[in-house]
Amino acid sequence: MKKLLVFYVLAVLIIYSCSNENLSVDDPQEAILGKWELTNLGTGPQAPPNDGRGSYTEYLPDSLLRNKNKGEGGSLYANYWFKDSLLFKKVTYLDAIDKDTIIFMERYKYEFINRNRLMLNWQINATSPTSIYKRIK
Repeated sequence: MKKLLVFYVLAVLIIYSCSNENLSVDDPQEAILGKWELTNLGTGPQAPPNDGRGSYTEYLPDSLLRNKNKGEGGSLYANYWFKDSLLFKKVTYLDAIDKDTIIFMERYKYEFINRNRLMLNWQINATSPTSIYKRIK
């Protein structure tokens, strides 16, 4: 009886010590869904803190993302997709002066630190600025 009680106590401790946050990410397309707030901005995983409170990026299931910036009334919508271990973002907008359509493409190397932390390294010439986000919903 004593051994059975010890087994149950150990099983309960193991179950409670494993949280969803620490589970590995198998499918980035599913893991990225939701709202993310920028917490750090700089270079590398030790990027300094950034006050992004009130601003967020929301990844929607239909490969749309919405950026909401603090203090601005509207939202910016864009497309996103994953390919070859990169996250791509495509923003299309109309130039107010020339009335030209402008398409801006961004590539990010992504890493899910855990289920609620995401690190993006912008893949541009000469540098790779780092953004770290936390899930807010």
